[in-house]
Amino acid sequence: MKRLYLFFTFVMLVSMTLASAANAYQIVIRPQEAIVEPGAGIKFEAQAFSENAVPVAVDSYTWKVVPEDLGKISDDGYFMAGLEPGKGEIIATAIIGDQRFAGTAHVIVGAPPEPNIKIVVEPQNPIVEPGKKQQFKAVAVSRDGVSLRIKGVRWMLQPKSLGRINNTGLFEAGPKMGRGRVIALVEIDHQIYKGETGLIVSPKPTAKISGIVTDENGSPLADARVSASLIGEPKLFRETRTDENGAYTLEKLIPGAFLVRAAAQGYVPEYYQEAEYPLAAMPVRVGVDEEATDINFTLSPGGAISGTVVADSTSEPLKGVHVVAWKPLAPKHKYHTLTDETGAYLVDGLPTGAYIVGADVAGYEYEFYDNAKRQVNATFVSVTAPDEIPGIDFSLAIRAALKGVVTDEDGNPIPRAVVTVKKRISANVDAARFVRKGLTNEDGEYAVQL
Repeated sequence: MKRLYLFFTFVMLVSMTLASAANAYQIVIRPQEAIVEPGAGIKFEAQAFSENAVPVAVDSYTWKVVPEDLGKISDDGYFMAGLEPGKGEIIATAIIGDQRFAGTAHVIVGAPPEPNIKIVVEPQNPIVEPGKKQQFKAVAVSRDGVSLRIKGVRWMLQPKSLGRINNTGLFEAGPKMGRGRVIALVEIDHQIYKGETGLIVSPKPTAKISGIVTDENGSPLADARVSASLIGEPKLFRETRTDENGAYTLEKLIPGAFLVRAAAQGYVPEYYQEAEYPLAAMPVRVGVDEEATDINFTLSPGGAISGTVVADSTSEPLKGVHVVAWKPLAPKHKYHTLTDETGAYLVDGLPTGAYIVGADVAGYEYEFYDNAKRQVNATFVSVTAPDEIPGIDFSLAIRAALKGVVTDEDGNPIPRAVVTVKKRISANVDAARFVRKGLTNEDGEYAVQL
């Protein structure tokens, strides 16, 4: 990957100057929205920008998941979903000067159970210009797909600062741009059901960004993912894939500055322009009805580290172990994955270099490769792209676990039952705090790691 060191150094110096001079910043999180399977993981990245869309250097970001039992998140934004479906927010906070700034992304874990009656608000996720109107309607559908008669609808808008909506579902946008929700409370057979849709108030999404993604030899990379995150309000995230010629077009963009990123399986992801991290990225600006062309990417092949994680006491494979790799001189930039049901893992898309590799899961001792309890004693794993380094295995010692069997009243084991362990923080049972969850196996056995 080509590096524009002088340009990046200049950007960083300007960014640090702005951090002390400006008084308003935006924290952009990529991706803005994500759907994750229960027990799976996804990496979020955060970057602070000035009012002029210039990247700002920040010492560190503090990450948080709301609600907490949706999953857990690492200190650099790797989200590990819990076992139950749900939805929530990923929040990244940074301190710039003496002020605190935060960015938010939305995450859905799994698919919620299909309701008996589903309320659909139409149109879905519209973009409405300031001062313009949009008519909404609510449709009720049974689980069998039968349309149901609605007696009445109460309409609500969140936040109210986006405009107003009357009792017929007619929305009138205010002058302020932003993102929110239109909510319909529907009465059917004396019962109230809720439906909602997203809403963005902004100028028309008529801008485009296009380009080509190739490898180092100039060959097109098909099916590469290209995404654009709007810097500023309202929050907007678009993603597409390249065609067989490596070409892509991101459409329906709001005028503004965008953080654009390209990624492909087995390659090192890249931000425009030739940047490995968002701090060094060059935002792409587009206006009304404009198309930014030739936003091209040349991706370098990445190396990989693979291995297996087992329990030290039984040699049984461990699923859901968090394996992380990073360069000693760049500890803020980590590469993550989770083991599968066989205990196997693969960390790919790695630039050439020497890495520290660690494995961590609840109930077991944290371990660095090779069988080291402390980072200072870790054995480095040298990677030369595009090679894969196999056999980086871990055998984790157990720390603590709660084990048992779940059966029905006849003594038959119940597989895939959810066992929840909570810690009492007072004499009030309702004040217990979530700690861990586990699933029973085919024999009804469980072991919740503490």
